Amino acid sequence: SYEKELEFMRLFAQRTMEDELNVGVAADSADRITAADEPALRVQVRQPNAEMNYGFLTFASHAAALTTLVSLTGHEDGGAVSGDKLETAQTLAKEETEIKADSIVSGDKLETAQTL
Repeated sequence: SYEKELEFMRLFAQRTMEDELNVGVAADSADRITAADEPALRVQVRQPNAEMNYGFLTFASHAAALTTLVSLTGHEDGGAVSGDKLETAQTLAKEETEIKADSIVSGDKLETAQTL
């Protein structure tokens, strides 16, 4: 199953849209608009068959999907993810790892520890 990988891709796409909307707004600013506040920024993941290594990201609108695609690749028809966006992915992966580690240390969720 590729649940963790698909969830990472969902968060990466969602963070990309948030970053595009919040150009010039600090990540820790109270003025930052996030998917938690704005449903149009939310991305969902769908994996039709857990035995297969593919899934789908569902965006709130065509515009949201296109914005994410152009932001990641620089093109409307897809392509390779640009280097600066890969840095964003690496930062996100690091944040996710730290959050999971904190959950294990504090004992917040046994489920979190099992997913590592």
